[in-house]
Amino acid sequence: MKYYLIIFITLFNCNSKPELKNIELNYYANSNKLIQTKRVKFQIFDSVYYYNKNKSIFKKGKQHKNGQKFGVWKLYGADSKVKEIREWFCINGKSQINRNWFIGNDGDTIAYNRAKHLYSKTQFIGDTLGFRNSCYDKFVFLTNDTIKVNEFYLAFAHCGSPLLRDFDSKIKVIVDNTNSLNNDFSNINSVKLDTFQYAKIDTIHKADFGSYDLNKIAAFSGKFKNPGKKTLRGLMIEYSDKYIDTNGEIAYAESKTYFEKEIYVKDTIK
Repeated sequence: MKYYLIIFITLFNCNSKPELKNIELNYYANSNKLIQTKRVKFQIFDSVYYYNKNKSIFKKGKQHKNGQKFGVWKLYGADSKVKEIREWFCINGKSQINRNWFIGNDGDTIAYNRAKHLYSKTQFIGDTLGFRNSCYDKFVFLTNDTIKVNEFYLAFAHCGSPLLRDFDSKIKVIVDNTNSLNNDFSNINSVKLDTFQYAKIDTIHKADFGSYDLNKIAAFSGKFKNPGKKTLRGLMIEYSDKYIDTNGEIAYAESKTYFEKEIYVKDTIK
């Protein structure tokens, strides 16, 4: 049997109106002292915390009101150090891990997790992923987070963890430069999208990426006509038309890595 306790806290700020938070505590069975989960409810999302029976934190992150995870979640080991970071995206109403990173004792990312079960506690052992490699896919924005109306932002995507590397894979970046994509990408088929190809054949930017594999890196850019805060959303697609399927036949295959970035566009008239 589980016990629930709901606490209402009013926080006062000298420069703003009081903010009401709803905190829900869920206790371990047969205990009214050992907290298993804590949920801090905000207006449009919840912050969720999971605890071990020794009161140390196991994982924390954010989720939508429908329970779907999003953003960065951190998982901790028995030594209370971060052992893993997972980036969640909600795609068409369903949460999925977009990227993940395993963390060593020194706090740096390690390429491979050698532990078969990273989380040994009975109640959390199911949280150990079925794969052990850190993701090195990245999206790098070269311009500032604040740009002017009609000023281009510049960025690039690098597929550092290609899943189709054995099949001569290449990448492309698809991005919404109209600020119209829903946060779960559910309207992606009805939004005007811009496509940017891998650097080897990119005729738009002609960027110099040095020793990078030019099939696995792509520049992308865009601009906005109106001022205000914009949420730039898009995805990198690694693809190959030389994939060998389960029947031994050549087929098309792809993997997707999503991204979003907040950009503020200022009015040049002011």
